[in-house]
Amino acid sequence: MVAWWDVVVPDAATDALVSFCDATGLAWGPNQRDLFFYRPPALHVAEFVIFHAFVCVVFMMVPGYFRSVVPSASVQSMPKSWLNRAFGWIFLGCWLFQVVLKAMRPRPLVQLCWMFMPCHLITLAWVYVFLYSGPRQRNYRFCVYLVSMVSAFHWGPTSAAMFPDWSDHQFKIEGSIFILHHGMLVLMPIYFAARYGLLPFTRNFLLHATWVATLINVGPYTLISYVSGLNVNYHLYPPPKLMSLAVFATPYYRFYVVGLLVLMTIGFYCGIVVLGRLCKIILGPLLRRL
Repeated sequence: MVAWWDVVVPDAATDALVSFCDATGLAWGPNQRDLFFYRPPALHVAEFVIFHAFVCVVFMMVPGYFRSVVPSASVQSMPKSWLNRAFGWIFLGCWLFQVVLKAMRPRPLVQLCWMFMPCHLITLAWVYVFLYSGPRQRNYRFCVYLVSMVSAFHWGPTSAAMFPDWSDHQFKIEGSIFILHHGMLVLMPIYFAARYGLLPFTRNFLLHATWVATLINVGPYTLISYVSGLNVNYHLYPPPKLMSLAVFATPYYRFYVVGLLVLMTIGFYCGIVVLGRLCKIILGPLLRRL
């Protein structure tokens, strides 16, 4: 039986993708061809087009959302806090620690591509929110927007904390740093929600978060995975621990995952908002002094 993607995807597009990967990720990456193309090359091409079309449709459903929540005229800066700065420096230290470890491994340029994983990018978002000071004041509304996006994607750090991969750790201290780092990633949105609040959870917010997350996954992560040969954000194949599940045993798993992650976004974001409000009620006076 001929698969639908073999019918709709031109052979030239499939051949171009295979040739590109042979010259890049398959040449120096750690994954063998059977894992690299866990999904057939033609399906890679079809998914790339379908997901980008999906992004365009959802984007057009919420035009101007970013400008509405982060007005360009806003100059209100983030309130100063020694606790925020302490958190920022810890996050920066954890991120730099990972950079050094990746640079010490064989083929460091390939290994450094792991720093594009969501947890590391979210770490940089927290560093920006808590530490950044440029020639202009930090935009408070932008920081709230950025943390709201981080909170919408909280399923990433939470799943990493719940199912850690210790297999690539070379030093004992890596485990301790991992626990500190991911523990802070899990708790920080609740802290921020309690102290400063998040954007309201509306239909427009959910649509905006959906197209942003999908675009990142099918845009930059696609190219990074192909060039590096790494399974960045599980673009090439599902998490090995979950391959036995029916949803991941099919090459269509990325279609199912998008729907699942939208549901998880709703659950995690609403949970963070509720926990933030509870913490504000209980710890409000203390937080205002920190």
